[in-house]
This record gives sequence, C-alpha cells and structure tokens, in this order.
Amino acid sequence: MKIVHLTTYYTGGAGIAAIRLHNALLKSGVDSSIIFVQRFANDKSSINNAYSLQPYSKIQRFRIKLFKVFNRQKRALEREFRHCLKLITAENCTLPVTDNDPLFLDIIKDADIIHLHWVSNMIHYPSFFKQLAGKKIAWTFHDLNPIQGIFHYRNDVINNQAVNHFESKMVDFKARFQNKHCSINVICLNEWMYHEVLNNGKMRYKTIAVLPNIHSSEVFFNDPELNKADLNFSSDKINILIIADNLKNERKGAAILKEIFNLNTRFNHLRLHVVGAEFSDSFSNIEVVYHGKINNEDHLRKIYSGVDFLLLPSLEDNLPNVMIEALLCGTPIIAFRIGGIANVIKDHENGILIEPFNIEKLTDVLVNINNWQFDAASISKNAAESFDERNITKYITLYNSINSSL
Repeated sequence: MKIVHLTTYYTGGAGIAAIRLHNALLKSGVDSSIIFVQRFANDKSSINNAYSLQPYSKIQRFRIKLFKVFNRQKRALEREFRHCLKLITAENCTLPVTDNDPLFLDIIKDADIIHLHWVSNMIHYPSFFKQLAGKKIAWTFHDLNPIQGIFHYRNDVINNQAVNHFESKMVDFKARFQNKHCSINVICLNEWMYHEVLNNGKMRYKTIAVLPNIHSSEVFFNDPELNKADLNFSSDKINILIIADNLKNERKGAAILKEIFNLNTRFNHLRLHVVGAEFSDSFSNIEVVYHGKINNEDHLRKIYSGVDFLLLPSLEDNLPNVMIEALLCGTPIIAFRIGGIANVIKDHENGILIEPFNIEKLTDVLVNINNWQFDAASISKNAAESFDERNITKYITLYNSINSSL
C-alpha cells in the first residue's frame, strides 16, 4: 500500500504534523512519500521520500504560463479576491485555485491513497479532484478551511461580514468540486472538529474519522533530571511558557496577554518564558525571558521540561502541536475551554481550563498559581498513550479500510 502526503509547507503546525506521521509510517514499514510546495532548505533535504514542487522544470514553467493565460475562471476569482483583501482583517485567507500542480508527479499516479493535509495554494480544486476521480483520498483537517470559503477560522468569517458574499461563493465553489469526488475520507484531530465537519451543511464526505496527530515520546518526554539553572529557569519563581511564531497573533490571544501582563502588577512570583519571534511590545509587569526561535527539538524538550506551565490563551484552535509536546514532557496547560483544546485538557489532571474568555479568571489563576499541583510523570504517561507513535497502528488500520472500500 502506497501513501502519498500533500502539504503546502514543511514548517508550521500542519507541515510538522504531516512529516511526523510520514516518518512514523516509514518506521512501521509502510510505503509513504510526502510532497511540499515549499522549496527545500538544507536542513529539510534529509527527509526520506520527500519531494518539492519547486524549483519547477522548464516544462512545468511553460505549463504554468499557459494555465495563467487560458484559465479565465481563475483570473476572475483572483481579481475579486484582490478587491476583497482591501476589506479583510484576518490571520489567513486563501483561494481554492492556484498555479501549482502536484499531479504531474508520477508518485501521485502510483499512490493507493492520497493523504491531504494543509493544501491551500497547493491544489487547484476544479482540476485536482476531477483528475483524481477514482483515487482514494484521506484528508486531515488542520483548520476549518476545507469546509469554509477563503477563511481558515470561524472568527475570521464572523469578523469580515463585508466580504460575506465572496466567502459564501467560495464555499459553494469548493463544495461543487469536493462533492463530485465520492471517496474523500476526512480525518479530524478531535471531537470538536468532527462535529464541525458533520454539521457543515455543504460538503459531503464518504467517512469521517477521529485520529490525533502522531508525536514521538522518544523526542518529547518527562525529564526529571533536567538541570533547570542551565536554561535560565528560576528556582524561586513559577516559570510560565508561551510559544508562538507571531506574538501579535490575535487568534493566539495576543490582546489578552497584553491586557493581563500590562495592566496587573501581581506577578512578582512569575517568570514568563517566550519561545518564538521577539516583538517590540514588551510586557511591563512581569519578568520576561526571550529564548528566540527554537528549531532543535531536544532543546525545545528541555524548555518544556524546565517550565512549570504552558500558557495557551488561544481564542480558536484545533489541536496545537505545542500542547501535545508539552504534555508529553509532563508540563500542565493553562488554556481557555475552546476547540480541540477542551477535548484534551482535563481540569486538575493535566491542566487548568478557563471559560472563554474570562480574563479576570485567567488572571486569578496566574496570581494563585502556587495553589495548583500536578503530577508530571502521570501527565507524560497519559499523553504518550494517546499521542505517541504507538498510535500509528490506528492510521494503518484506517488506510487499510479506505483502500479496501468500494
């Protein structure tokens, strides 16, 4: 059985999750390949059975030029989209049309199952599903974009009513081409996404399964022997971790963080550790240690293991990799009761859930954080049982079921 994964980027949460699944399949003896749009950097060239659409060959560049000239539908949608962009405030918005075409690769033609991940700007809906008619397709929904139009999260739809007509138009556009292909099998990372897909009202799918991303407990694990002093962790303060590629991201709770840490002065007992891109707006009422971007997973494991809590104030989220990585390291989570986070975090067991979006309650939890005690070894053990590579058998079982179905 040959599995081919498609994901636009090898970076970001979805790209990392796709690579981890691909690697786990290879370790289990499954014939797995993975394709990206993103051009390989030197540090990614070592991924086994990996391909990039870029750089394009001369023939591909010529095909793209012809496609741009003769595809009037795509040009018309792009013109309308550019007009909408002037009115949009959103983290991300994408069209279901693109110049990229992974179908020219022979490994796709030879695949038994095409496994889609985050594929915006990778697949051209009108031609992609038509040319793959008869192929078995699995599709992991890393966000809501497959059942929405141009937006990737529900709040972006709500907050951009000025382009509601175009958003609805793109939902119908995507449904028309998705629904023609009767063998799309959706993989939801949690029960929250399952219900979103089940109740979407437009898209029809053959099956809907719930399977979380695969993580390695050999990489992320509880390390009680870690010397915290080596990583600038305080022994006389509670160490709180925040991880975000962009700390100005409103969906990730940027405004909430600013309100809490700039308007309150009761955090002398805390040290805030930030992993990700630095930004100019500092927090004025709490000690902050910036660790910068960390690409080394062993270093990241030490950060997780060294802190006391991971603070995840997302307003909307699916199944953040950082949450599972922290749990594997035995680190409890502080988060709002939203999305897929609420399916994983259990109060008093592996974290603290706060009703959305009660800033006063979140502040109170941080002020009185010493009152909370957790068992790191138990958190790590339970997370490994649910999310580590032993669960790859569930994916293989699903693939076999999809492959044998009519």
